[in-house]
Amino acid sequence: MSKRNIHPRKVCVGGSRGNRVVGHGDRLTVRAIKKSIDGALGSHGAWLLEPYDDLPTSTGLNTTSPEDIRETARLAMENGYQLNVHAIGDRANRETLDIFEEAYSAQGDGDYRWRVEHAQHLHPDDIPRFGALGVIASMQGVHATSDGP
Repeated sequence: MSKRNIHPRKVCVGGSRGNRVVGHGDRLTVRAIKKSIDGALGSHGAWLLEPYDDLPTSTGLNTTSPEDIRETARLAMENGYQLNVHAIGDRANRETLDIFEEAYSAQGDGDYRWRVEHAQHLHPDDIPRFGALGVIASMQGVHATSDGP
């Protein structure tokens, strides 16, 4: 059996346009960027529209500014990358969908396949936006039981 050693280099989105292959030849392909807009639910870090029931002074945390994610979305779109944003709270999901919608509108029709990682707590108004925009809600079923009441 032969052994492959892959030594990935740091990927710079703003680097050479369309060059998404790093490492040895075409063995490793980087096609996506992941950002986090909020934290976890259990630590009260998920960014909510309304305060937590058990911590009424907090709506969670915005860990990466919408402006930063908006700029990453622009760079991802320009360079052909998929953008994946960790969003658990309803505010985080809404902000992420707003950013995706802006980026898609600026670029025009396409099969972008951008994802919202977790998409855990959603405002009912935002649920149909996933389908309308063609955004993938990358949900993990284990959270339904581990984060439930």
